Amino acid sequence: EAARTSHAIKGSAANVGARRLATAARSVEIGCKNRDGAIAIAELDDLLRAYQETRRILTAHIDAAA
Repeated sequence: EAARTSHAIKGSAANVGARRLATAARSVEIGCKNRDGAIAIAELDDLLRAYQETRRILTAHIDAAA
């Protein structure tokens, strides 16, 4: 389930140009697919930071357009 979810995040992030988020999701996905829970969990911190940064940037764009 985690591999599929991170794969979906990776694709969605890539579609909107959020490269850092896509890369972080890919790292989690690879850890899951390789059955390396320690790597997948360690990469979650980067995924969270990338998500927060992406959300901040997208929110600023939306607010500027309003």
